[in-house]
Amino acid sequence: MTDETISRVEAFPLRYAEPNNNGKTRHVTLVRLETAGGAVGWGEAITGSEDAALAMKVIVDRGFRERLIDRDARDVEAIWAEFRDSTYWSGNGGIVTFAISAIDMALWDLAGRIAGPASPAARRQAPRPRSGGLVDHLRHRRSRRHRPAVCRSQSARLPGVERRLGARPVDRLRPRCRA
Repeated sequence: MTDETISRVEAFPLRYAEPNNNGKTRHVTLVRLETAGGAVGWGEAITGSEDAALAMKVIVDRGFRERLIDRDARDVEAIWAEFRDSTYWSGNGGIVTFAISAIDMALWDLAGRIAGPASPAARRQAPRPRSGGLVDHLRHRRSRRHRPAVCRSQSARLPGVERRLGARPVDRLRPRCRA
């Protein structure tokens, strides 16, 4: 077992009061992966209900834990593809996908920690988002309050801020951004 192999997998269903929804109770499930060398990666899934949070914990504990143990934490894309392919009949798109998403997030966290903060290898391996994300959302009239932040990110060219609308660069939307 090398320092980069996964030695521990844990899932934590949590309950919290959502401050943006009048304190209503919400649920998330956190996934913690630890390598033999002691590096730790975290992922999360907003599971919504208590039942979904608990179900996701069972899926991680019984469905994925043993398949993650002794795997190289840097092999993120292969693990993701294997899990997606192997869960086709058990629920791609539901709680199983929440679990895969949280594991994927924890694996990328681990891969970055193993590579180091300024490693060119970590930057090359980082996933490149393909959706418009917030920018797609900004086309909706109720979301205009977010435009100033996106416009600032466009002008500042902040790293890690998605500036694409599908396959088109967001710069084409610049006329909507006022100085």
